[in-house]
Amino acid sequence: MRYRIAIVGLLCTLVAGCSGGASSSQPAQVQPSVVAAGKASHLIYSVSASNNTIDYYVKGTGPNNPVAGSLSGSFSNPEGIAIDSHGDIYVANSNAENILVYAAGSSSPTGSLDDPNEFPVGVAVGPDGTVYAANLDGPIGASGDVVVYAPGSSEPTQTLHAKCFLHVIGVALDKHGNLFASCQAAPGAGHGEVVEFKPGSAKATQTHITLEGAGGLGFDGAGHLLVIDGSGSSATLNVYNVGSSKPIHKLKLPGAAIYFSFDRDSKELYVADYALGEIDVFRYTPSKLTQINTITNGMSASGGNIGIANTPAQQE
Repeated sequence: MRYRIAIVGLLCTLVAGCSGGASSSQPAQVQPSVVAAGKASHLIYSVSASNNTIDYYVKGTGPNNPVAGSLSGSFSNPEGIAIDSHGDIYVANSNAENILVYAAGSSSPTGSLDDPNEFPVGVAVGPDGTVYAANLDGPIGASGDVVVYAPGSSEPTQTLHAKCFLHVIGVALDKHGNLFASCQAAPGAGHGEVVEFKPGSAKATQTHITLEGAGGLGFDGAGHLLVIDGSGSSATLNVYNVGSSKPIHKLKLPGAAIYFSFDRDSKELYVADYALGEIDVFRYTPSKLTQINTITNGMSASGGNIGIANTPAQQE
């Protein structure tokens, strides 16, 4: 089995050097009555790549929500996480070269999608159950790619390539089924890009979006494309009109982050801040972020909290 450093370490190498935040670990303050996964319909999931853990928190128990429980599994550098409209959870289990699947309500894996000789870091799920995995790297010496799993398949059914895919960071679908992928085309700052794949097409279309350092991406309820642009220990959340290469807003984040997640109505934004070791919760509009909560329980700046998701899942 080949192993690689977490995406945080790699991006710190690709772009400007990262500086760590506070190094002391926060104790995991678990609620007296631990909530089983799926028993509460409003949960926040946090993935720690370095600690090989996935904890969850109940919304509305803040400020600084206590840890309510955790998912179990044979984790090996887990990173991105996605939740589909049925509540099923998908975890990019990077160094294990697979995607772990948790049926709604389960705290242990109920299946897995094989990603042999690849290193999945980001994951997205279409309304029809098609799964897309962003592979940071391919086989030794090979660039990253995006693999596709047709509904019901546990093996890749298609592999997507693009010129910028030295490393692939994130994948996201818009409401029309277009797939967007963020990538690093070369080492060093200024080489982040975003490409688009039309439904049913394996040909990448350039969006001409350029980034200092490509992070995760997604869409708000109004259809704006959002991309994290990170360099060193800082990051912005760039907001774009689809079809435009220039952001209409650059929203400053407190620290450094790779992935984010919206609530069901796209009114609250959750950002996994690995530099500060926390989850930052914001009230969101395309022009402004208003921080309303900070969750640090069970996390530290050395824990590599990278992945973030919440239920109920964002509406398409």
